Amino acid sequence: RLQTKIIGLFDNGERVDTLTNNGLVVTEQTPFYGESCGQIGDTGLLIVNNHEYKIIDTVKLPNEQNAHLVGINDGSISVGDQVELVVDVLRRKRIMANHSATHLLNDALRKVLGNHVHQQGSLVADTYLRFDFNHYQSPTTEEIIKIEQIVKEAIGNGHQVEVSRSSLEEAKAKGAQALFGEKYGEEVRVIAMGDSLELCGGTHVANTKDIMDFAIT
Repeated sequence: RLQTKIIGLFDNGERVDTLTNNGLVVTEQTPFYGESCGQIGDTGLLIVNNHEYKIIDTVKLPNEQNAHLVGINDGSISVGDQVELVVDVLRRKRIMANHSATHLLNDALRKVLGNHVHQQGSLVADTYLRFDFNHYQSPTTEEIIKIEQIVKEAIGNGHQVEVSRSSLEEAKAKGAQALFGEKYGEEVRVIAMGDSLELCGGTHVANTKDIMDFAIT
C-alpha cells in the first residue's frame, strides 16, 4: 500500500493526459512487481478520490519502469492525480512461494539429474509454477519422486532466504546459477536458500517453510 502520484498515462500505446478506458498508468513510486524473471505481474487496486479501479496486471516498460494496467469502467484518471496503490497481498504471497519453490526445484534437479541441468525458462504464477530445463531424456518416475522429496525436505528444514547484492563476477565465483539468455548488469541480486544460490530479481518468501508444500504434477 503506497500513496504516490501519476506521472504518465498510455492509451493503446499513445501517451495521454487523461485516461477514460483501460490503459497503462505509471506512478512516481510503486509497490507493484512488474512481470519479469518468469514471475507474473501483481494485481490489486488503484484508489483516487475514493474511487477504486482494478489493476489487472503490472508490466515493465522499456526504461524498466513498472506500468499498471488499470481497468476503467467509469470516470477518469489524469496525470498529476494523487493515488493510493494497494497490492493483492494474498496473491503476491502465493506467487512468492512458487518463485522460491522454483529455486529449490532447480537445485533438486541438478542434484538428481546432474550439474549439466540449467534453467531454460519458467512461469511463476499464483496457482502453479512451470520450470523449463535441459536434460538428455525425460526424468523417470523414480527421479521425479526423488526431486520432489528433496524440495519438500528443503521446505521442511526452514531455510532462511537471504538476499544480497554483489558484482556479477563475485556471484559467479560463488557458484550462483544464472538464467539462460538473461542479461545482467555489473551488480546483481543474489538469492540464497539452503543449497540454492541464484541470481534473481523476483520476490521470495522469508523462509522456505513459508512455501508450505510442493508437488510435481
